[in-house]
Amino acid sequence: MGGRGSSSGTGRGGHGGGGGGSSSDLSSVSDTDLTKMMRDAGNRMDTASEIMQRTAHGATQYNQRMPESVFPEATKANYDKYRAASKAFRTARAQRDRISDEQIRRQPKSSGTSHAFVNSFGEATTREITNQNYQRSQKSLSKSVLRNMGY
Repeated sequence: MGGRGSSSGTGRGGHGGGGGGSSSDLSSVSDTDLTKMMRDAGNRMDTASEIMQRTAHGATQYNQRMPESVFPEATKANYDKYRAASKAFRTARAQRDRISDEQIRRQPKSSGTSHAFVNSFGEATTREITNQNYQRSQKSLSKSVLRNMGY
């Protein structure tokens, strides 16, 4: 019947059936196509989000069995629109996350030692400073600078 421990996949949360969207291998897609797919998924998320924002109040009231005479937006139609938009949003977000993971995977690996660092003498060096007091003061300084910038 698709309960929590079942493997039929017919109940809520089952792992059977499709995941929605294209589950094709993204490794063969070009970078420009990935960017277009990412933009398309973002647009679909925005559209679904707007629908969800418009219908959320009525869908919640309908789900809580509020009387339609008191709450005119508490209709089955709003509830169905919200559920469909929510499913579309989750599907688009999953696709966007897969594309993002693929884009991250394609980025060249950079070594952490090539970062130029200016020491207290004004010299550029790649040598890592391991003194705890120095690291603590740098972290504090960085936080205060970001706080003054409004972050």
